[in-house]
Amino acid sequence: MITKKTNILVTLIINPKYERLRDYLVNIADHFEDTGRTLPMVNNGIRLLDVDGLTLCVKHYDRTSWRNRLAVRIYKASKGKHSYNCAAQLRERGFATQEPVAYVAYRRNLMDQNMYFVGVFSNYHHSLHEAFGMPHSERAELLESFAHYAARLHEEGFLPIACSADNILFDRIDGRYRFSILDTGNMKCGRKVSIQKGCKSLAALQADDAFNTTLIRAYAVARGVNEAECQKYFERAKS
Repeated sequence: MITKKTNILVTLIINPKYERLRDYLVNIADHFEDTGRTLPMVNNGIRLLDVDGLTLCVKHYDRTSWRNRLAVRIYKASKGKHSYNCAAQLRERGFATQEPVAYVAYRRNLMDQNMYFVGVFSNYHHSLHEAFGMPHSERAELLESFAHYAARLHEEGFLPIACSADNILFDRIDGRYRFSILDTGNMKCGRKVSIQKGCKSLAALQADDAFNTTLIRAYAVARGVNEAECQKYFERAKS
């Protein structure tokens, strides 16, 4: 849907399940600034909004370079729209992430556009960043679970371009660790991810040696490859 709002062109892609929120979503920029609250465990510009019994997770994508804005106008999907589509694909493949509610864009002119991705907050209580301070035995179990999760993501063709601990939420559910991707704007969706690219993505976590050793070993097992091969790619990515 494209509509006019005080000389601003509003583009709204909405999940039919949440059609009842249309009027609210058209004004998401105002709600984001006025009543949005930050997530306590992450610092990435995402805010939470409460409406109609739901907790919405809203990501605002700032203006990019003029080259990127021109590319978006001509052939490239915006980050907000990509987030919406990628979240839907992840959920279709059985991965936990926000249920997509809407993509909203406000455009004043050809090159001036602000974008928002709106999802239903998954309500996992911890970010992977907390693993850095865990006792070794507890952290090892978490990292082994995460490595298998990351391996499955990569096998299915999903690759966070720069893996961030703040962007990975987790919780222990029925005795097992479960994971959820918070922001899908920087995720590639497509072909099966190579071992080299998978290791490069994980190396971006910038953790300590003990953390990395456990993660590499478990990831190699999950992908069915030699640990030394993963170690080589990991070290190359960090250098």
